[in-house]
Amino acid sequence: MNRYIFLLTIPILFEGEHLFAQEYPHKATFTKAISVGELVDQKVINSITISQTVSKGAVAQYSAGNSITLQPGFTAYAGSVFEATISSINSIGKIQEVTNVRIDAYPNPFVSRAIIRYSLPMTSSVKHTLTDEQGKIIQQHTEAVDPSETDRQVQIDGLYLKTGVYFYRVEGGDRSQSIRLIKK
Repeated sequence: MNRYIFLLTIPILFEGEHLFAQEYPHKATFTKAISVGELVDQKVINSITISQTVSKGAVAQYSAGNSITLQPGFTAYAGSVFEATISSINSIGKIQEVTNVRIDAYPNPFVSRAIIRYSLPMTSSVKHTLTDEQGKIIQQHTEAVDPSETDRQVQIDGLYLKTGVYFYRVEGGDRSQSIRLIKK
């Protein structure tokens, strides 16, 4: 299921509390379909061309320094998460602070409630978004947080939710992460 991500990701080297930036390609073209449950997060220094299908229940996140072009054949189905961002992408040799973003949920699948645990380093506010599998926003709010507390949690009240698949996203500063939730 995650073979696509593994084949296109270059290993990260850790040294103390820093990491050396990955050597990202200058250009990339993505054509392979992204299946239900897959998460793809790709960064390219200059430009990305995309002509792939993002299936319902899949997450595709792309960042490029100059351009992201969607070609004929590109389809992001309702219930998928597709994000394209133009931002500066560092190349090899530059040192960046470690900025791991983690998110998990328990229980998952859940019946009446789920606890979302997440870590977003060094941010003073966090945006929370719960969407259904069609991408419709069910719940959204922003909260102020203590930047020194990186490990946090929130509770999802599932009593008012229909049985199905949902996506929960946390965003802080320029960092974000999503998790797939299943309501029984």
